[in-house]
Amino acid sequence: LAPTLAQGEGQEEVSGEEGQPNTTGANRLQILQHIYTRCQEELEKTVSPGMGLLNKVLRTEISSIRSNQLDHYLGPQKTTITSPDGKTIDLGGTGKPMVSHTEFVEALSNSVKQIRTLEAAGGTDRLSAVNLVENIRQVAMEARVVLVESFGEGSDVVNEFQRDLQPVFRPGSKIET
Repeated sequence: LAPTLAQGEGQEEVSGEEGQPNTTGANRLQILQHIYTRCQEELEKTVSPGMGLLNKVLRTEISSIRSNQLDHYLGPQKTTITSPDGKTIDLGGTGKPMVSHTEFVEALSNSVKQIRTLEAAGGTDRLSAVNLVENIRQVAMEARVVLVESFGEGSDVVNEFQRDLQPVFRPGSKIET
């Protein structure tokens, strides 16, 4: 039997540490990314729930995953599930969101204030500050979509969320109730 390219014929042998074949390069990167993610998750446990959620969502690049995270934390928690055979199983709990909308708005607001303070103090340039605030505004818009899907367009939760966010992204303006 003749060797094939799949068996390595004609390919340069790449060695890693101590002359070993380098088959773990991608694995090392994955391990480091996993360690980074775990460190971030541990840090998120030490801050307020709203700030932890904001941090988690801001470092998630895929919009569908961000949406699922927002739904999981901001949407009402399920109190029952239905099994495949049609039986309803009670999960207990209150059905309240894991992160209150007020806590999340507070995290959004504090983050925007910190960015604007840093910019005013000369700690960052205008473009970086604008991009950071825009990323947070995008998260707020995605959160609103999740709240509308969970609670309905005209619900008190959505209206309160919008009202509380108004001064965050338009300083000096408030919606009267």
